[in-house]
Amino acid sequence: MIGFRNFTYCWAIKLGRRRPAPNTIPLSPPRSLANNFHQTQLHEAEDPERYLLIDHLTEHGVEGIFFNGVGESGYPSSISYSQLGYFKFDNRHYLYGYELRTQSAPLFILQRLIGFARIAIWQDKAAQFLFNRRQLVRRERIELLRFIIDNTLKDNDYRTSAPFLMHAINSRRSFSHPNSGQTMNHYRWLLDALVASGHLSLENHAYRLTPNGINGLAEYELEERRYNEVLRQQKLVGRLTIALVVVGAVQAWVIWMAG
Repeated sequence: MIGFRNFTYCWAIKLGRRRPAPNTIPLSPPRSLANNFHQTQLHEAEDPERYLLIDHLTEHGVEGIFFNGVGESGYPSSISYSQLGYFKFDNRHYLYGYELRTQSAPLFILQRLIGFARIAIWQDKAAQFLFNRRQLVRRERIELLRFIIDNTLKDNDYRTSAPFLMHAINSRRSFSHPNSGQTMNHYRWLLDALVASGHLSLENHAYRLTPNGINGLAEYELEERRYNEVLRQQKLVGRLTIALVVVGAVQAWVIWMAG
């Protein structure tokens, strides 16, 4: 079994090394749109935070920079071909602004053979095109406050921001939507308004619920119930008025017929 894994790992690493990643990887447009390279890592099975970032292949194995997972700078290291199968394979394909991650050597080989990366990008662009035809959901002031309260009840240290709300309410695709800028500004204004009213506090560019926020929602819900009760009473009065008019008309008709 290890022999087969060593073989597939070696094959997969060689495929990835055909387009090795540079030392600095552009992650933002427009430079990232020209990306087309691979970064391959081998993680320790017992501690995935420790891994070798592969730099090149030699006659006896792979060499690169090893990171021990404690935040320190990496140092040169190597793994022999006979030991490859004892590690966990991890490849990142940076392609035209996308990052495609594969954590299986056999699967990576198959993906390379069928051109999976471009198929996946085409599917993503098609899904984004369909998403862009929809209207982005916009929560209004009280709806947004209720959303923040519900999440704070789940996590007492819950903090949010306009981009986070965009992602949570509309998914990550909302950032590529034609109306993303307008919707982002909408949430920024609402969050700032809730800060001004004392329902939220702003700490280190993140918004957090204040005790007054729950009181504000309770007061709003009370006013909403009162408003609905007034509407119900008005509808009832309207129906009674119509009924009285009908009864009066019937009585007048009966009197007229009798006369």
